[in-house]
Amino acid sequence: MQKKTWLLGGAAVLAALALLTWAFMPRPLAVEVAQVVMADFEAGIEEDGRTRLRERYSVFAPLAGRLERLPWHEGDRVQAGQVLARIWPVLPPLLDARANAQQEARVASAQAALTRTEVRLSKSEAALAQAQRELTRTEQLWQQGFVAQAMVDQTRWAELAARKEHEASEQDRRVAQFDLAQARAALGLWLSGAAPSKPGASVAETTSLALRAPVNARVLRLPQLSETPVGMGALVMELGDTAGLEVVAQLLTTDVMHIAPGDPVRISRWGGPADLQARVRLVEPGAFTKVSALGVEEQRVNVVMDITSEPQAWLGLGDAYRVGVFIRTVAQSQALQVPLSAVFPITQAHMPAGSNSKGLGSAGPASGVQPPAFACYVVREGRAYLRPLHMEARNTSHAWVRTSLPGLETVKPGDQVVVYPPPNLQDGVRVGLRQIR
Repeated sequence: MQKKTWLLGGAAVLAALALLTWAFMPRPLAVEVAQVVMADFEAGIEEDGRTRLRERYSVFAPLAGRLERLPWHEGDRVQAGQVLARIWPVLPPLLDARANAQQEARVASAQAALTRTEVRLSKSEAALAQAQRELTRTEQLWQQGFVAQAMVDQTRWAELAARKEHEASEQDRRVAQFDLAQARAALGLWLSGAAPSKPGASVAETTSLALRAPVNARVLRLPQLSETPVGMGALVMELGDTAGLEVVAQLLTTDVMHIAPGDPVRISRWGGPADLQARVRLVEPGAFTKVSALGVEEQRVNVVMDITSEPQAWLGLGDAYRVGVFIRTVAQSQALQVPLSAVFPITQAHMPAGSNSKGLGSAGPASGVQPPAFACYVVREGRAYLRPLHMEARNTSHAWVRTSLPGLETVKPGDQVVVYPPPNLQDGVRVGLRQIR
């Protein structure tokens, strides 16, 4: 009986020890993993851009006048030399009672001046007739020898002076007639309010200036469609050829150091079914300051790109449309790629000399090998092992790393690496896998 009691007690103690051992045993750390792949790699700069016309034409009014109603609408096509609009002389201002009285007085004054010149003309005609009769009589007496030559010359000068006075009087009457016609025309136009372009108007009244299209283009913008007075230099319309579009993106000056003319560009998020292809044509030499959404002043520069895709593929694009651009700066075929979420920077403390971790080796100053600046955790046989990496380039999802490092074991295609490694993950720790897609 006593022996049986001891056996049961020993079994209970062993079970308790086993239970305590299982309870305090370190559990595998749950991690998410992704696969290292060998595939084509590309990296670049991604930014929002906008389309713009290579050549834009603004039609301005070269003089002040009255712009007639435009027959065009946005999107209409025009041919080079085609009349776009006409500018007519402006109408005179409306007259109030005082201005009307003043103008009527000017007409009366002009009428009186004409009457006065007609009286002077009649007087000059009588004086000229008298001078001509005196000249005839004097010449007859001179031929008969009754007067001297000096008297004849004096009479001739008197007749010449009378004739010139008559001619001056005729010119004064013509001036007075023109002044009266001008005053009457002004008064009549003000009172009637007639437009210079009315049917049956005179040639002077119907003179207009035609604005013609400089090139074959489409109407982009019409600031004013209805008939309106315009001043000199007023914008009438904007023209442009939407078949000649380019894309402009405002990039940071630090990013454009990696961009050169001819770099390939992929245009996305423009609304079409497929991405468009383009190439960098120009990196403008001058930068400008732009305030970001966070209120930070940034130095940016315009990068101009030409669309190389077939025009039929982007017929819907217009001026100032928003697009997304990806400028490729790095391209490598069959590159070893590690998910970027699995890569983290390391220091020498992560790679102790003589470590038992496979692949860490003894890299360090003593070995003459410069330790890599990045690393990741590779999962093998249920444990996570630290692996150094030398990053060649990276994009938004993957990092391109070297396939081999001198004296160090690194990753290879097909390896499972820990993504978003937790802070308590260390080299050699047991892990539980949870595959993500």
